[in-house]
Amino acid sequence: MRTREHQATASRAVQGIPGTATAGGTDGVVEPASILRRVLARGDDEGPAGGALREMSVSVWTGTTGVLSDGCTARLGASCLLRPSPGDRVLIWSGDDRRNWVLSVLLRTADDATALLATPGPLAIEAPRVGISAGAVHIVSEDFLTSTRNRHAVEETRTETARVRVARIGTDIRRVNTADDAIEGTFLQRAGTWISNTAREARLRARTFLFD
Repeated sequence: MRTREHQATASRAVQGIPGTATAGGTDGVVEPASILRRVLARGDDEGPAGGALREMSVSVWTGTTGVLSDGCTARLGASCLLRPSPGDRVLIWSGDDRRNWVLSVLLRTADDATALLATPGPLAIEAPRVGISAGAVHIVSEDFLTSTRNRHAVEETRTETARVRVARIGTDIRRVNTADDAIEGTFLQRAGTWISNTAREARLRARTFLFD
């Protein structure tokens, strides 16, 4: 508990600061103080009903709402992108409207617990450059769209599995040491002009060969 002297000092600290004007101000308009200023001015004695910060643990959490260890429900603040998990310690703001908001996750249940960044709406990242460094990257999406001017990839091994693959390419240039195509069904090619240059030997083996 704060002493009366500390509360008086905190109250004097917020007087005259923009955003804390009272009805006796020059414009006669009452402006709400910020959360931090209200906590400093009121102290801890008024409890959650008067607006206060407190630390709690999470019992159950689903989506953007959950239940705290004291049985109260809380919602995720818009700026807290890390979704809490049961057992996490969180910072709660209990406002004048008796609603509880999770401002941040202070401590996870385990250091290696999965950190889930979640928002109820679309999420966009805007930056001059974005870098990702990870042992493995796993993307699960209904639709995956990339739009780039230049794409560069350096890979040791590349494996693709697709039911249907459609590629529209203006110019396709490939330089490979060995190319091995195994086609179990039908291989169909249509070309306006077909030019094949073989340095040493060209072999074609087929049970039936038709040239028209």
